[in-house]
Amino acid sequence: MILSHSLTAAWGTNDFSRRDGRTQFGWMNRSGWLLGYWYGAVCVVGLGFGLLGERRPFGPNILAHPFIVYAFAVTAGLLVLRVVRQQPVPELIPERALGFGCAAGVALFLAGNFIAVHLVGR
Repeated sequence: MILSHSLTAAWGTNDFSRRDGRTQFGWMNRSGWLLGYWYGAVCVVGLGFGLLGERRPFGPNILAHPFIVYAFAVTAGLLVLRVVRQQPVPELIPERALGFGCAAGVALFLAGNFIAVHLVGR
């Protein structure tokens, strides 16, 4: 197997610290408790709005649907976090955690909606 010259030059160079022959990744410089609050808040609020979903307590308008109100609440929460901490949100919560949190919130919204329609509504 023949490697190009640029690959062979970079073969032994990396920025990972080595310990006992294994690659060790450093911790991210972001607060762990903030991630816990992010996941917890998004999941609890998603489930709560999902439980309200079938009743439509905010009115019959499409912008008053509980999923849309949930999305506005999450957006408002992120904007408040941005203003209070005076840092961009991706510096506080990584983009991947933002995506996972939003996906978990949507999944729990759907689960709450399922619970409200099929289990509580009987």
